[in-house]
Amino acid sequence: MKRLATKAGVLALVLVLCMAALSVGFAMWSETLNINGTVETGNVAIQFSNCKSSDYEVDDPLTTTVNETLDPKVHGTWDWSANIDDPAYWIWSGGRFTVDMGKTLCSIGTDSATGNARGLLSISMSSGYPGYCSNVGFTIDNMGSVPVAIESIQLTHVSKGVNFPTGGIDLVAGETKYVHFIKDPFGTITGYEVHETLQPESEFSLTLSELAIGQTIDQKDGSDDARFGDICFRVEQGASRGASYDFTIEVVACQYNEYESAS
Repeated sequence: MKRLATKAGVLALVLVLCMAALSVGFAMWSETLNINGTVETGNVAIQFSNCKSSDYEVDDPLTTTVNETLDPKVHGTWDWSANIDDPAYWIWSGGRFTVDMGKTLCSIGTDSATGNARGLLSISMSSGYPGYCSNVGFTIDNMGSVPVAIESIQLTHVSKGVNFPTGGIDLVAGETKYVHFIKDPFGTITGYEVHETLQPESEFSLTLSELAIGQTIDQKDGSDDARFGDICFRVEQGASRGASYDFTIEVVACQYNEYESAS
């Protein structure tokens, strides 16, 4: 009997310990913490801010005097150091003819392809002749929240629907591209050629300076944040009388780190 009582006591003790363990499990409390995060991305947004032609009418920014300017004849240079944000203070230096015949105008407007309200720089030259050389200075501002880099500058379109099948011809700062068109016996343009040097048949040339691949533009937070560039258009000896030429230059910018990663 004593032995049986001992076994019963051990069994009872085991049950008590089991119940104690269960009671600890039921008594444990818990509480949950949450982490809420918000990720807001920046944006890439560039625009043309200002432009000015080397063949302009008002050449004194401090007065209202209107002066007829003589026709430019060489690719000159711009000095915008006085105020890059105000074209009235951009000064063009370069040789001029002794006549005032040609005229080059520029304006900034909406690019219908992208919807950018200041995404299109229009250049219009009239009464040009072989030797006439006009230059348009312009600024590009970064209106987004991310620094950008100039990824490409290409001549993508020239007169009357003649497009470059390879996607464009790269324009390099300081280099000139000479263009002439191949025509059938009826004068219809059927093709084109672009050369690095002047050819007897060259009809016009384009020279890009200042703006270069890889240049960065910080997001605008005040004055002097713009990037300056200019394009020179010259009528060459191969041009036909009464001819009309149009062209499109495409400037593409990307976020700065993507350009650095690709370089």
